[in-house]
Amino acid sequence: MKKVLYLLLLPVLICSCQRTSEIIYDARELEKMPTVKASLELIPLQRQFAYPETIIPIMDSLLLVFDCNCGDNICHIITKDGRPKASFGMKGKRNIELVNPAYLTVSKSHEMAYVYDINMKKLVWFDMQKLLEGEENEKRADKAEEPSEGFMDLRSFKNIQSEEALSIKAVEALDEADSFLGFATNTQRFIYMHDGKVVSTYQDYPPIDPDEECIWTLWTGAYAVSPNGKNIISTTRLGALVEIIEIDNGAFRQKALKAFYKPKFDVINATPKWTAPTEGSIRGINQLYAGDNYFIGCMPGEDRELATCLLYFDYNGNLLKKVDTGHDINCFTVDGNGDAFVFAYNENDINLYKLQIDAPQE
Repeated sequence: MKKVLYLLLLPVLICSCQRTSEIIYDARELEKMPTVKASLELIPLQRQFAYPETIIPIMDSLLLVFDCNCGDNICHIITKDGRPKASFGMKGKRNIELVNPAYLTVSKSHEMAYVYDINMKKLVWFDMQKLLEGEENEKRADKAEEPSEGFMDLRSFKNIQSEEALSIKAVEALDEADSFLGFATNTQRFIYMHDGKVVSTYQDYPPIDPDEECIWTLWTGAYAVSPNGKNIISTTRLGALVEIIEIDNGAFRQKALKAFYKPKFDVINATPKWTAPTEGSIRGINQLYAGDNYFIGCMPGEDRELATCLLYFDYNGNLLKKVDTGHDINCFTVDGNGDAFVFAYNENDINLYKLQIDAPQE
């Protein structure tokens, strides 16, 4: 449904399940897994990017890059050999413009792009097929029978328990403009939205630390949703924990929890409380890619501060493969051919690389 969506506030179902009562940490599986050394092929870019945060394969064998610091637009479509095709997502305060874009996702058809503006609490959508066909950004939604742009206002959403506004930091598309999953800060965690309405929320966290107020600050490593919209992957930014949660029509259930290293942190007594790295802290998985039968997490390799390793898991949490790229990865994705595209640092420059990886055996 390609039209401007107006959200209605409905009673929210608070979903909860029996969470893990005790976490058992075991890094032996990760440490004993043989490491595959990867070779990356440099792709010459015809435009430079400042700090690409997300890269996603879209229709017609193209790549969508999210870079908030690259010109007037924050979304850029390029070919797999580095040629620019289109840019969109202008900065500004009008309905379909962006003040502080925080998260990019695409529809399952890979034709619609959704950018979440964390300041304005809105989700702006773009029809990339129409933009590629040459429709200009100035052609606004009210002038077109089938608009190429629109927005969804999230400001009316409330926490059913406290009546406070929901604190959403990212939004993932689940089902072609009908279903979305909001990733929230603090105890709200996951918010399931369908047909322009809040349907349910999920507020449980695995009990990492007895100070419940701090737990949510650790589970801000990375988020992803499987292509069928049935599995949520969530990781910690410190330590190495991966949680897989099933979602079915707004009902949530913890499916698996993988815990390699226990998070080590200091508590910052701010409002709200926050966690900070301390001596001996291990950086967690900070990037995710979700495929049909497996997902990939990105975390530091041996003696590296930044993420260099790609870890393959199935949706039961089993580690399948470990690949070391030898580069400090900023973001990555995998296309339908199994080729990985990686934005990574080489000294002070950030470059785009292609990496052929065989999918792990199921």
